[in-house]
Formats: sequence, C-alpha cells, structure tokens
Amino acid sequence: MPLWKLLVFSFSNDTWKSSVQEAVRYLGLKRAPPYFNDGRTYHYDVGVVVALEGEELEGIRKLPFDWTECPVAHDPSRYFIGTVVTPTRSLRIVAVASPRMGLTPAAITATKLISLFRPRMLVMTGICAGVRGKSALGDILVADPCFDWGGGKWIFDKLSGKQSFLPAPYQWRLNESVRSAVRAAGDDAELMADVHASFKGGKPASPPKVIIDAMASGAAVLQSQQAMDEVRAQHKNLVGIEMESYAVFCAAEYAGNPQPLVLSLKSVCDFGDDKKSDDFHEYSVFTSSEFLRGLLMSDRVPIGY
Repeated sequence: MPLWKLLVFSFSNDTWKSSVQEAVRYLGLKRAPPYFNDGRTYHYDVGVVVALEGEELEGIRKLPFDWTECPVAHDPSRYFIGTVVTPTRSLRIVAVASPRMGLTPAAITATKLISLFRPRMLVMTGICAGVRGKSALGDILVADPCFDWGGGKWIFDKLSGKQSFLPAPYQWRLNESVRSAVRAAGDDAELMADVHASFKGGKPASPPKVIIDAMASGAAVLQSQQAMDEVRAQHKNLVGIEMESYAVFCAAEYAGNPQPLVLSLKSVCDFGDDKKSDDFHEYSVFTSSEFLRGLLMSDRVPIGY
C-alpha cells in the first residue's frame, strides 16, 4: 500500500516529497467512492435511483438536503450527495438517474450505486401507471410484492393454432420493518395533506394515498387497455405497473454483503390505457419525492442508528 513507506527526510533535497504526496492522494481516495468493502460496513444511509435524468431526478434534487455533485473516477453517471438532518439524527443520501427507462439500465445503475456507496437502504422513486379501481392519480404505490410481468414462456398451441404466454412471476417482497415504517407514514393524515398542499400546480382534489400491494415491472411502456388487462391477470391484487423496480430489487438481492434494504415508491400518473397523457407527471413526481422526504424526516425507517 502507498502508506507503508520509510522515508529519509532532508532539508537539502526534496526527493521524499513525491512519496508523501502519493500517500496523501491515497488517503483522499479512500474518503470518496468507491469505498473499501469489508462485507459489513455501510458508507451511506440512503441511495436513491430514478429512471429519468429530467423530471424524476429534479424531483429528488429539489428536496432540501444540501445536494452537491460527487464525480466518480471513470464513471459517466452523475451522483448527487446530500444530508438529511432531523432532530435525532443525520443521514447521508446519494441519488443517481438511470441513463434510460427500463429494467436493464436500472439494474446496472442500481448495482453501481450499491458497489460505490454501500447504502443501508436503496429507494426507487418516480412515476407509474395505476390500475383503475385500485389506485387514483397521484397515489403513492409501494411494491410488495414486485415481479417482472415479462417473465415466462411463449408456447404454440397446435390444437388452437394460436400462441399463448405462460407467466412465471417470481416475486420480491418488502422487508417487514420498512413496510411498517411506510405504512405508519402513509397513515399520517397531516403528512399526506402537507404533501398535497405543497404542490402549486394542477392536482387532484384529495391528498394522495399510500397503497402497499403488488406491482409489476416490464420493459415496455403500456398504452393499451388490453395489455393492462393481460398484466393485471397475473396478480389479482395488482395496483400498478412500471418499468424498473423489479430490477432494483434484483440488484440489491444479488449484491455482495452488506446488502441494502429496498423500497419502491412510485406515484400514479396515468392508467396505461389509450387515455394516457402527461398531465399529471409533475404532480406524481412531486408526491413520490415528497413522501420520501417525509418518511426520512420521520425517523421511522430502520437506518442511520
């Protein structure tokens, strides 16, 4: 290691100086990502992954956490670090946006964040399509369980002459301590009313609800009621469909130790049918981000101790 040096100091020459400078540079690198991993030490409390560099990342960066950009050598992703200060604790938080929507970019981005920063909890925020009758515009959907609606097998039925899809929805579940914290925050009527009142643009008449139930992830954007119905048939309690959360769960579950807890918070911006529009994107990004702020400020989540 560069620190293990025996130097001969002299006032008459400075040949020793380069070795000292190398040791100082080495120490500086150890205080920045990628951090040394001993299999048990976390270096950040919260890591946030979003699917879009525009509105979704901006929604997170508007939170009052004193954000600064943290360049990582040889990595093109832009990482933003901040501090969540509450009356009882201070949390270190890092946020990054996936370069594109979808499962594969999200998995790679989440894996990089875990490896570089070792957060105690990994959170996905952003927008999703809700299931009509199960959720309303602006509602915050918390995935439990989360599955990939594209996982399965296509077969050809010789008798009918048609092909059909046999789904294989392997599921990830939410940690029970995280679920309890989210449920308590969602039941806080004052918090939800504040989230609703704080948004100054067009919005629904009522504050958003927090709904914890089944969500499906897939590689394609849905703008078809028939496609929504086919995905909905894979789980009777399905409340929403989006494109990244399953991949983020996979990244955490398959990461080396220490592994983070995982939480997906996606707000309903449309219903994935032919009436799909962008009218509520801004509001839904806001409710997702602001609920995360309220959750972290509440001291309910089991991190940072």
